[in-house]
Amino acid sequence: MKNGVTVRVAVDRFLGSARCRNPNTRRAYTGVLDRLAGHLDPGRELAATTGQDIADAMAVLTRRDVPLREKTLWRMLYETCARAGEILALDIADLELEARRAKVVSKGGAVEYVYWASGTAHLLRGRTAGPVFLSERRPGPARRPAARDLRPATGRARLGYDRARVLLNH
Repeated sequence: MKNGVTVRVAVDRFLGSARCRNPNTRRAYTGVLDRLAGHLDPGRELAATTGQDIADAMAVLTRRDVPLREKTLWRMLYETCARAGEILALDIADLELEARRAKVVSKGGAVEYVYWASGTAHLLRGRTAGPVFLSERRPGPARRPAARDLRPATGRARLGYDRARVLLNH
């Protein structure tokens, strides 16, 4: 082993980094990165892992039995390296589809841009208003969200972080 950095070590370093300090963020990334490491072989040297190896491991994103919302969310998280909360907070109006970027509010309140590749660009089509990621059902009368968290045409609400974590762990 050249430098001793295995897939498992790289995953553990990422999960221990400042980007994953929030327990919810860490929990969300842990599930998918553990599965990715398992597919790649956790003891494999990271330097010997090619982009194609990672792409093959992420092929679950092209499965027809995975709903479009989950495909888009995972692909966007993968391509932007953004925090889940930043991506879930996006509205259609935040997206600059031609430039393949969006404004996000990062921790601490700074406004930054995240950029995505063709995979996400292909999945982000069709809607013109409201939150990018929506729940499956409309909220009940007791849980009425703010108007900015609703899609006007359907009355469905923004997908919340906790629900996204449950869906993505499946």
